[in-house]
Amino acid sequence: MAVISSGKPTKKKPTLGKAVRPSKQIERKFAGIMLELSARLEKEIDNRSANFNTPREAFKALRDTLKFYDDNLNRISNQIAIDLTNEVDGNEKARLQDMLARAMGVETAYIFDTPEIADALLIAQTEAANLITGFAHEYIDDISKVVLDNFKQLPLPEGKSLTDCIQDIHEMKRYRARLIARDQTSKMTTALNMTRQTAVGIDEYIWRTAGQDNRVVGNPGGLYPKGNAIHMNHYDRNGKTFRWDTPPPDGHPGYAINCRCVSIPVIDPMKIILS
Repeated sequence: MAVISSGKPTKKKPTLGKAVRPSKQIERKFAGIMLELSARLEKEIDNRSANFNTPREAFKALRDTLKFYDDNLNRISNQIAIDLTNEVDGNEKARLQDMLARAMGVETAYIFDTPEIADALLIAQTEAANLITGFAHEYIDDISKVVLDNFKQLPLPEGKSLTDCIQDIHEMKRYRARLIARDQTSKMTTALNMTRQTAVGIDEYIWRTAGQDNRVVGNPGGLYPKGNAIHMNHYDRNGKTFRWDTPPPDGHPGYAINCRCVSIPVIDPMKIILS
């Protein structure tokens, strides 16, 4: 990959760029798409469940509904994933180009993509599609279980009705849809940042957390004073320098589940690969 600039760089010393943060606008849009998928399932299930009088009728009606969505899930998930990654990619590329121009002291900087970026996009699309498919399968499985338990005349949790159980699952899945949107937008941004920055000659970054926020993992006075294998101590990493080619065990900033940390690129104009 090469950077095309509008003129000869005027800055020679290394400088810190700005973090390319996940786009809240894209995150909200993705959450809306996920919630729409969830709502479509919810509406169809509720419509069918309103018309049955016996557990047997409930089982047959919901089984047919869930089979329809199961059969069409791959197509729906792939399209959502493609749309999402394309938007995240466009946002990340535009911000990095602007940051490079400022760091090098030129008016504009344009990045030409390479096969590595195409590979990173394909990986991101595949991971997102798998997660969306998994979300919907999980939804279908949870609904199927309570309907089947009711059909088998097994006691439902806490003496709730079948309708109550289905509504509980709906609510839980709406929350899960928002979590997936936030997590995947962050992961994609991190992956594309790493691929593009290393390709143009940015090897290092400074780790930045959300400061003294009590949700920062590792904050001694916060909600999570100790890290774990999935989400390690990020509080201790704040301000430290890391290399893109040497990720921590739980990944670069923004990769761990619900991680709000960001990377501040260390830009050395002398290392930027110019065409």
